[in-house]
Amino acid sequence: PLAPAAPVKDDWTEHRDPSTGKTYYYNTVTKETAWEKPAPKPAPLAPAAPKPLAPAAPVKDDWTEHKDPSTGKTFYYNTVTKETSWEKPAPKPAPLAPAAPKPLA
Repeated sequence: PLAPAAPVKDDWTEHRDPSTGKTYYYNTVTKETAWEKPAPKPAPLAPAAPKPLAPAAPVKDDWTEHKDPSTGKTFYYNTVTKETSWEKPAPKPAPLAPAAPKPLA
């Protein structure tokens, strides 16, 4: 089902000019007057959903997958630390940018 339409906000009130007897309209917000009633403006919509946060830091994965030639079993090799493991270790998040050096006092 469709959502109900936003209510119409009408800041214009109807009045009668005492000298001419003609109807005029007064905007209670902008203090404008008009002989013909302007179309009311729709009420503002609800604020948009907040923007998502910045994406998480990329994951740095130094582990590569290999097969043991004698058993055919999969093992993992860390290209940085030269470690091996039968179970794939969880990748570590990439390091954040280094902090700016502190000024000397």
